[in-house]
Amino acid sequence: MHAPADEAWGKAIEGGLSDLRVPWALVGRDTPHGPVPKTIGPLVRFSAPPPAAPVAPAAAPAEPAVAADAATKAVTADATTAEPTATEISGTTPAAAATPTEPAEPASPTPAATAAPEPVAPVLPDDMVAALIDARFLVVLCSPAAAGDPAVNEAVRRFKGLGRGDRIVAVLVGGILQTDIRDLAPPALRRRIRVDGTVGDEDESAIAPLVVD
Repeated sequence: MHAPADEAWGKAIEGGLSDLRVPWALVGRDTPHGPVPKTIGPLVRFSAPPPAAPVAPAAAPAEPAVAADAATKAVTADATTAEPTATEISGTTPAAAATPTEPAEPASPTPAATAAPEPVAPVLPDDMVAALIDARFLVVLCSPAAAGDPAVNEAVRRFKGLGRGDRIVAVLVGGILQTDIRDLAPPALRRRIRVDGTVGDEDESAIAPLVVD
């Protein structure tokens, strides 16, 4: 299992393991995982699928703007340009009339706050899940790219959840040994798995990855 950035390393290691022949003196020897086979295989190599793009929540529809009352404006304009009345001609001061007021402008609608898109949990292909269930061992290529790849982390989490945490072989293909392990291995590899299958906060025992020279 490897990140897409480590594709070349994955192909090279797969080819090397396919051509490897087990020494005859070891073939058939009993081990905790069964007798030693003549060859290492079958091998199934998987590159982590690209993460799904987070789905942003739909934006709330904007409220329609409320137009001013055209009829009220028209009445105001007519009152201004109307012919003088008989009272105005005679010089009598009419009683003060209420001046029509413009309708108050509606308050601008406050835009609704847009929630940040939630990260989508990695979904492994069915053939990858089936291979993890059938696999006796899992080789994980460790690198800065693999450390932050959610699909690599999910594959390790599933394999350890099957009770096979002691059958994971970590191979360092990127970074340097002095680098913090958090920058080289996914969380599921360097931490213990809880009973419910989630990645816990307790660190695993010392991880000693094989180094490809």
